[in-house]
This record gives sequence, C-alpha cells and structure tokens, in this order.
Amino acid sequence: MKEYVDIHTHVVPGVDDGARDERESRQLLEGARETGTRMLVATPHIYPGTDASPSVEEVLDARDAWLESANREFSGLSLFPGAEIHCSHGLREALQSHGSRLTLNESDYFLLEFPFDMLFPGIDELIFDLQRDGWIPVIAHPERNEVIQRHPENLFRMVRAGALAQVNAGSLEGRFGDASRQSALELLRCNLAHCVASDAHWPQERPADLSVVTGILEAMNLGDPQLLLRENPGRILRNLGLDRMNDPIDPGESRGTFKEMLKGWFHR
Repeated sequence: MKEYVDIHTHVVPGVDDGARDERESRQLLEGARETGTRMLVATPHIYPGTDASPSVEEVLDARDAWLESANREFSGLSLFPGAEIHCSHGLREALQSHGSRLTLNESDYFLLEFPFDMLFPGIDELIFDLQRDGWIPVIAHPERNEVIQRHPENLFRMVRAGALAQVNAGSLEGRFGDASRQSALELLRCNLAHCVASDAHWPQERPADLSVVTGILEAMNLGDPQLLLRENPGRILRNLGLDRMNDPIDPGESRGTFKEMLKGWFHR
C-alpha cells in the first residue's frame, strides 16, 4: 500500500529539534515522497506557557512561510500545517489565542504531547475540557510515555473520554527501545491507536518513512494498514470523524494474554 498520510513530522528547518537546515528538510521530504507518502503535516514543537525561544508566534510564522515555498517545490507531495503541542498549564490558553493555526490542517484535531516520564494529575478532566472547548486531542506517541508503558489503562480512559492516539513508526521498528515497541504493539492490539505517523526528525536516524509499517502490522495481525496509514489520518485532515475503528479494549483486563502472545511471537 502506498499513498500514506503522515500527520506528525518535524520537517520545518531550524525551529525545533527536527530538521536543522534546508538541506535536511529537503532530504526528509524527498525520502517521504520516495517511500510512498503523498500527504504530510508539518508539526513543529510548541511549548505554551513557557519562555521557549522561538516563541509560538515565531514558530507558526516560520512554518507557514516554509510551507508556501515547499509546496511549490515538491510536486507529488501535499504539505499541510500543524503543530505538536506540549501538555502544560498554558495549553488551553494557547488554543484559545491561536486557534486553528495550532491544529492539523486547521481542523478541530491537534497533536498533544505528554512528557516521557509522567502524566499530569487530572489528565482525564483536561481531555473533557478540551473537547468542551471544541478541540479533539490526538495524543502523540503515547507508547513512549513511561506511565502508559506500565499502565496502558490510562490511555484507555483517555480514548473512552474522546481522545485519539497516534503511534510512531519508529516505535514499531524498535528505534526507541523494547519498552516503546511492546507498548505500541499492545496499544494497537487493544484498538487504542488510531493512526501511525513517522514523527520524522532527521533524514537518517528518524526519516519520514512509513513504508515498513504495513509489513509489521500484517505480520502481527495488529490492524488494517489502510485504516491506520491513510484513511484515518486523511479523515483527520478533512475534519471528519473516524467511523471504522473497533471499540477500545481495556489493556488491564487482557494484558497477561497479550504478553504471552508477544513472547511466543518473538521466540518463534
């Protein structure tokens, strides 16, 4: 399957820890196009409520200027605006101030990033509040969060509350270690991952390449590649609901069975 839709990348040069310059940015886009991606969202890091430099406004202005020129240069690859917003006390205020400039292709959906080592108290209530404000959080790479790795029922509650989740291709490949890989597989099996994206940063170490994901999903029977790599992310960019997902499964009720299945699969 080709024509992937990648909703999480750091391809805007010089604004965050992704592409360091125009050369790396071009290499990421060329790699994406060559491996089958046809729609790609530029999602630079945003840290609301902090003194981060560059500021939120400066990052968004740089992203928009870059998108205008990159869309002219790269035929066969459609580029869209977005952001990856760090979960902080300033999150709701940032969304109120900047609105759809922070969302995925100016939709109601936005990428929400948690710290890797914790979950803030009251996160379930925050999910409800965000939706009351009119926004739908898409939780970026939950499989890399240490709390969710140990207690995936936290993500189950968030999905039940209306959030979506995006797993990294690199996690499925093992680029972030065994804990992230096993967590990603578990979330997919429990219908807690709604799409897979590259989270591309650099051409070699973290490329914008989704082509390997299809084989992994099919080999382990962990979801429909068409749904996770094209249909669902495409519907998000068109501001539509996701209507083909199975009901989420509480990992806490089935975790022992899944661990035995993984053990058998890895030792065949």
